Amino acid sequence: MVLAEPVDFNLPAQSADGALMAFCKQARVELLFSFDELHRIRSTAVQGRLEPEEALNRLLKGTGYAAVKNAKGKFVVVQLVQKGSIRGSLLTPDGS
Repeated sequence: MVLAEPVDFNLPAQSADGALMAFCKQARVELLFSFDELHRIRSTAVQGRLEPEEALNRLLKGTGYAAVKNAKGKFVVVQLVQKGSIRGSLLTPDGS
Protein backbone atom coordinates (compact mmCIF):
# COMPACT_ATOMS: atom_id res chain seq x y z
CA MET A 1 0.00 0.00 0.00
CA VAL A 2 1.34 3.41 -0.97
CA LEU A 3 0.89 5.99 1.75
CA ALA A 4 -0.15 9.51 0.86
CA GLU A 5 1.30 12.67 2.34
CA PRO A 6 -0.52 13.63 5.58
CA VAL A 7 -2.90 16.58 5.39
CA ASP A 8 -4.25 18.90 8.11
CA PHE A 9 -7.98 18.16 8.40
CA ASN A 10 -10.61 20.28 10.12
CA LEU A 11 -13.92 18.53 9.44
CA PRO A 12 -16.72 19.04 11.99
CA ALA A 13 -19.50 16.47 12.35
CA GLN A 14 -22.15 17.34 9.75
CA SER A 15 -24.17 15.79 6.92
CA ALA A 16 -21.91 13.28 5.19
CA ASP A 17 -22.36 14.87 1.75
CA GLY A 18 -21.06 18.21 3.05
CA ALA A 19 -18.26 16.54 5.00
CA LEU A 20 -17.14 14.62 1.93
CA MET A 21 -17.10 17.79 -0.18
CA ALA A 22 -14.96 19.51 2.48
CA PHE A 23 -12.72 16.42 2.62
CA CYS A 24 -12.14 16.63 -1.15
CA LYS A 25 -11.10 20.28 -0.89
CA GLN A 26 -8.82 19.74 2.10
CA ALA A 27 -7.19 16.55 0.77
CA ARG A 28 -7.18 17.68 -2.89
CA VAL A 29 -8.48 14.30 -4.04
CA GLU A 30 -11.37 13.18 -6.19
CA LEU A 31 -14.12 11.18 -4.54
CA LEU A 32 -17.24 9.60 -6.01
CA PHE A 33 -20.39 9.37 -3.88
CA SER A 34 -24.16 9.80 -3.99
CA PHE A 35 -25.29 13.18 -2.63
CA ASP A 36 -28.85 11.90 -2.26
CA GLU A 37 -27.89 8.86 -0.17
CA LEU A 38 -25.39 10.66 2.04
CA HIS A 39 -27.31 13.87 2.70
CA ARG A 40 -29.36 12.19 5.43
CA ILE A 41 -26.30 10.50 7.00
CA ARG A 42 -24.28 12.26 9.72
CA SER A 43 -20.48 12.06 9.58
CA THR A 44 -18.10 12.06 12.50
CA ALA A 45 -15.67 14.92 13.11
CA VAL A 46 -12.09 14.57 11.88
CA GLN A 47 -9.38 16.84 13.23
CA GLY A 48 -5.62 16.70 12.88
CA ARG A 49 -2.84 15.74 10.51
CA LEU A 50 -3.72 12.44 8.83
CA GLU A 51 -3.21 10.57 5.60
CA PRO A 52 -6.30 11.13 3.42
CA GLU A 53 -7.37 7.46 3.49
CA GLU A 54 -7.26 7.38 7.30
CA ALA A 55 -9.22 10.65 7.52
CA LEU A 56 -11.84 9.30 5.11
CA ASN A 57 -12.19 6.10 7.13
CA ARG A 58 -12.67 8.12 10.33
CA LEU A 59 -15.15 10.44 8.63
CA LEU A 60 -17.34 7.50 7.55
CA LYS A 61 -16.96 5.37 10.69
CA GLY A 62 -20.34 4.26 12.01
CA THR A 63 -22.28 5.60 9.02
CA GLY A 64 -22.86 2.30 7.22
CA TYR A 65 -20.70 3.54 4.34
CA ALA A 66 -17.04 3.01 3.46
CA ALA A 67 -14.58 4.28 0.89
CA VAL A 68 -12.95 1.82 -1.51
CA LYS A 69 -10.54 2.45 -4.35
CA ASN A 70 -11.70 1.65 -7.86
CA ALA A 71 -9.50 0.28 -10.67
CA LYS A 72 -8.28 3.81 -11.45
CA GLY A 73 -7.21 4.41 -7.84
CA LYS A 74 -10.03 6.85 -7.07
CA PHE A 75 -12.07 6.62 -3.88
CA VAL A 76 -15.71 5.56 -4.21
CA VAL A 77 -18.06 5.67 -1.22
CA VAL A 78 -20.26 2.58 -1.05
CA GLN A 79 -22.89 1.34 1.35
CA LEU A 80 -21.75 -1.54 3.52
CA VAL A 81 -23.68 -4.77 3.38
CA GLN A 82 -24.90 -5.57 6.85
CA LYS A 83 -24.59 -9.12 8.03
CA GLY A 84 -27.20 -10.43 10.40
CA SER A 85 -29.25 -13.39 11.30
CA ILE A 86 -32.87 -14.41 11.18
CA ARG A 87 -34.50 -15.95 14.21
CA GLY A 88 -37.93 -17.46 14.57
CA SER A 89 -39.97 -20.63 14.51
CA LEU A 90 -41.29 -22.64 11.61
CA LEU A 91 -44.94 -23.59 12.06
CA THR A 92 -46.71 -26.32 10.11
CA PRO A 93 -50.36 -26.05 9.05
CA ASP A 94 -51.43 -28.18 12.03
CA GLY A 95 -49.78 -25.66 14.43
CA SER A 96 -46.87 -27.87 15.50
